Amino acid sequence: MSTRFIDAIVEGDIEEVTLILEEGIDVNAPVLNEPPLFHAIRAGKLRIVALLLRHNADPNRRNRWGFLPVTEALVRKDRFVAKLLILHGGRAQLLDFTWRNLTRFFEELGWLGSVLWEKLFHSSYVSENRLNALVEILHKDGSDVFISYRTLDVQYVRLIVEQLLASGIGVWFDEYHLATSEKQAINADPAAFDKLMEEAIKSCGWAICFTNSDYSSSPYCISEAEQILNEIPAERIVNVSCPLDPKIFERLPSLHRVQPLAIDNRFPDSPVDELEALWDQINGALNCPETDLKLDRTEPDPVVMKWVDSVSYSLDFAGWTKDGDREVEGNSAMDVRGGAFVREINGMRVRATVDVGLQSGVYRNWIKDVKDRPRFIIGICEMIDVYAKRGYGMDLKVIGYHFIEVLGCGHPFFTLYDEENGIWWRQYSLVFPNPLAGKLEISNEILNKSLDLGEDIEVCLQFGMPRATFQQVCKVGYMFDRIATSLQFPIDTNDVKN
Repeated sequence: MSTRFIDAIVEGDIEEVTLILEEGIDVNAPVLNEPPLFHAIRAGKLRIVALLLRHNADPNRRNRWGFLPVTEALVRKDRFVAKLLILHGGRAQLLDFTWRNLTRFFEELGWLGSVLWEKLFHSSYVSENRLNALVEILHKDGSDVFISYRTLDVQYVRLIVEQLLASGIGVWFDEYHLATSEKQAINADPAAFDKLMEEAIKSCGWAICFTNSDYSSSPYCISEAEQILNEIPAERIVNVSCPLDPKIFERLPSLHRVQPLAIDNRFPDSPVDELEALWDQINGALNCPETDLKLDRTEPDPVVMKWVDSVSYSLDFAGWTKDGDREVEGNSAMDVRGGAFVREINGMRVRATVDVGLQSGVYRNWIKDVKDRPRFIIGICEMIDVYAKRGYGMDLKVIGYHFIEVLGCGHPFFTLYDEENGIWWRQYSLVFPNPLAGKLEISNEILNKSLDLGEDIEVCLQFGMPRATFQQVCKVGYMFDRIATSLQFPIDTNDVKN
């Protein structure tokens, strides 16, 4: 029985392990001199670890050498397993580490290890709490999975990434990792971007590459994929073909050795069912605890609003209710307050507002070159700096910068946090050529105030989530993206009513 049990654990045979557990085996009794939990940890079988814990495996039962399960997972650089054990009450002690395996552990973490070493051993932590502090840092800040993708696919890559984040999995995704202090380094030296990405790849134990013909034709993406293949074991790399491009294997022959997943359509054409199925496949490939993804299926219901009498636009607020507290109004600067909408989503009350105008369009712009990732990121960083100086909402803490394509143009938007009031925000800045450029009469009252009015027009969408968590924001972020991409606006002069 004991050999059969361990064989099933090491092979990751869920059905066989479940059957043996239901036969009444003692889940904490040593098998081959160790509790079964240690065999699952060494094999890297996260789902088996989760199954054993559900059947009352003790997360603090030591092995014959006196090690705790969390320590075993940390030594093996397996953050997934360590986090799961911690969530079930697992502990670790500094004495579990010999100096040799402690230093080896930090060395294997690379760049992240040097950061953690600085935090733990050159900080105010008392010695007996240092390892638990390490566990806390890994649980909060450690990245498990590096995400490699083509910028134009980011809206749908972001959907998958944010579901991983909502599930508590640490993801290295440049939209969230390059939004703050790193942008200063990139602005000062564009070559710093490559260094940051190299260090990020080394700090992660897994990677997901979202590949297609655009990815395989990009020298930057191919270079990034080569680094991933050199640094991360093939069994911990997932290649999501969206859709499959056979030419990529000509440029990256070793990609044949990684875990293959595929969808039939390019991301923008992927139906909801296909995205949900992809989520299940990724969950399985990463050995994550099973989490169902049920995307919103509300039928489209565009709401028509006006900027000026001759210019109407629409946004799909299906499932939302108009908020009567905010009337549509405008001023002679052509900054018009559009509608406001509210919706209960996953226990959160979310409020959305729409504004259209010329004044903000002076300082904001659309992204013209999204094929050069470093240039694109530098451009976004520059825009963050401009917004901060002008005071357009950037006094809030910038948690993430993002890219979205609307009406054939690339636009930035931001995830922001108001620490003082405890409110999360998603703010979209959709800037287009003004269809009435040169035709609008601006009053002397506005001109005398020395307000800058540009030729570009901005549609600003804001979604406010009071008392929400970051995980809750990630869970519903795709719904806000969908509203932004539903925008219909007459950016062509021929579409404007006379």
